[in-house]
Parts: sequence; C-alpha cells; structure tokens
Amino acid sequence: MEEYKVEWHVIEQLKQQNLMEWVRKMNVIENIVDEVIKKELIIQ
Repeated sequence: MEEYKVEWHVIEQLKQQNLMEWVRKMNVIENIVDEVIKKELIIQ
C-alpha cells in the first residue's frame, strides 16, 4: 500500500490541505490493493 501512496502522492500535507481528496485517493488505493490480493489468492 505504501508504494501506491507514494505513486499517487498521498501524503500528510494533502490530508491537511484537502481531506476529501485524500480520502478519495486512499479509497482508490485500498480498492487496488484488495484486487491485487484477491488475484494473488486465486492464482495460488
């Protein structure tokens, strides 16, 4: 998840300046990570 946060520039400064944008990006990242995990579990 940390890699995606860096890639998407999700930093504490964004959280302080624009909370809704930070939440939106975190939700997208969480969904991506969930999909990756599900695909990995299916492959195994």
